[in-house]
Amino acid sequence: MTPCFTVVTVCFNAGKALRPTVESVLSQTCGDFECLIKDGGSTDGSLDDLPSDPRLRIIRAPDGGIFDAMNQAIDAAQGRFIHFLNAGDFYVSDKVLGVVASEIERLPAAEFFYADVLCPGFIRQHVRYPDRLTRYFLFTQMLCHQGWFVARDTYLQMGKFKLCAKIGSDQVFLYDAILGAQVSYRHVPRFAVRYDVHGVSSNSAVQSQSKAFREMARRAYYPAWEGMLYKTIWGLRSFVRWCVSLPPFLKIFRLFQAWRWRNVR
Repeated sequence: MTPCFTVVTVCFNAGKALRPTVESVLSQTCGDFECLIKDGGSTDGSLDDLPSDPRLRIIRAPDGGIFDAMNQAIDAAQGRFIHFLNAGDFYVSDKVLGVVASEIERLPAAEFFYADVLCPGFIRQHVRYPDRLTRYFLFTQMLCHQGWFVARDTYLQMGKFKLCAKIGSDQVFLYDAILGAQVSYRHVPRFAVRYDVHGVSSNSAVQSQSKAFREMARRAYYPAWEGMLYKTIWGLRSFVRWCVSLPPFLKIFRLFQAWRWRNVR
């Protein structure tokens, strides 16, 4: 019988981060899933430390990086919906898959579900997404792929993830899915995943390498005038947020007091 979910973790020498992620999946009260580990050839013994469970399936095969591994996992997945959970990430409760499964049952025409995420270590640690993915939102922000629950058929029909860069293919897929194919989506207004913010995408060098790839995809959907408009709006909003926050005001006040003191003396 086809499970509702395939929860995928792609890894390579993930060390101690892998087991807690797998345990988080196996602890879900909704049992309608398989847990798929796509390993690129680890030699650190991380796969040997995993629990024994019939719902756990391990595929060992070489790959060309994260998104190539994710594409291989999509091909191998048996579930109707795929959720990618990186090593070091875990569900915030044992009811997450059950909640999403209820939404899928309630809205059978939807192909793309996304939930909110927790990002410990970031300034904005509780990330709540809007119910409607506007063009402005997609231009200025990103849906963390650890919050996605996407139909496997949708991945296959759209050609899965592009392999042009080490990171950023999830953002490009989002453009293609929402702005291009206009797949039916649904926001699940619930925190689902606590994800590790120290992954590959946090590397500034890797971010720089993928910037041109992401910008090219963006230009395919946004004319120059629209991109400039959104950048201006984002800049103004950022400036207003800076102005109304307390620390900048304190800094300005202290600079003013220092200037005053110098002039008094």
